[in-house]
Amino acid sequence: MNDTFVIMGGDWNCVLDPSLDCDGYLPDNPMARNAIVSLLNDHQLNYPYRVIHTNKKAYTWRKLNPFKQARLDYFLISNELLPVLDSIDISLGYRSDHSLVNIKFVFNKQSPGRPYWKFNTSLLRDNEYVNLVKIIIRETVLNYVATPINGENIETSQTIYSV
Repeated sequence: MNDTFVIMGGDWNCVLDPSLDCDGYLPDNPMARNAIVSLLNDHQLNYPYRVIHTNKKAYTWRKLNPFKQARLDYFLISNELLPVLDSIDISLGYRSDHSLVNIKFVFNKQSPGRPYWKFNTSLLRDNEYVNLVKIIIRETVLNYVATPINGENIETSQTIYSV
């Protein structure tokens, strides 16, 4: 993954797939659609709604008289963000003829399951290793000890710290 990502979203006033994104709405701007498709290709972007909802018909804009609706509001994202895309959905907007498009990313996805950690117990019989670990623990505790306790007390206090 590179370290530069693109997330573009808003009211594009243009549908990307007339067969899925229109109901009574006549897509009348092929130049705008071609410009968005070029943007997708030139900058390696993706249309995440169609990644998750491949053939679902859902609309973000409505007009009641005459009745027509279309998907005019959407996000375009870098291809590298697809693995961390968690969800993208539409919900009703308040006092608007446009709906809200909600997109959620989870950047710390972990695979389910029990974590596994293995320790070589023979290291416990190595005095040099044990002493080094004790020194590191002591230094770490001293670095993070609460203010009321001074470093001299930490060495002798069995209730707070023992090695």
